[in-house]
Amino acid sequence: MLLDIHPEPEDAHVEVHAGDGILIAGRPDQSAYHENVRVARTELGKIIREGVFALEESTVFELLDPFEGLDDWLEYMRDYESNVPLDPALAARTRELLDRTGGRLKVRLRVWGSRLRRLEPGIAGTATQ
Repeated sequence: MLLDIHPEPEDAHVEVHAGDGILIAGRPDQSAYHENVRVARTELGKIIREGVFALEESTVFELLDPFEGLDDWLEYMRDYESNVPLDPALAARTRELLDRTGGRLKVRLRVWGSRLRRLEPGIAGTATQ
């Protein structure tokens, strides 16, 4: 079995959750990462077409990633998404919303998840959903 889980090739939403409301601070430019996702999907498609794996199930879901504050998120971005340029205007807008509302910083992204089954050599796979 192979589990494939990765963000969809679209920019995440940086949100401030305050009370019952959600304020959108903006979206980081993750376009460089999107190309990596497209390349990985192409390669995964090849091993499915070659009959190495068969797609058993897939879904898209939303992930809401909480952060302790802006500095925590910026550190995460530097450590794990160094190919995403940090927009000073997005950081300033997020800080302003956090300071004004006392809200919590969360990053919303859509995620692709799929389960694939390894096929015996010589058996062609078929995709099902």
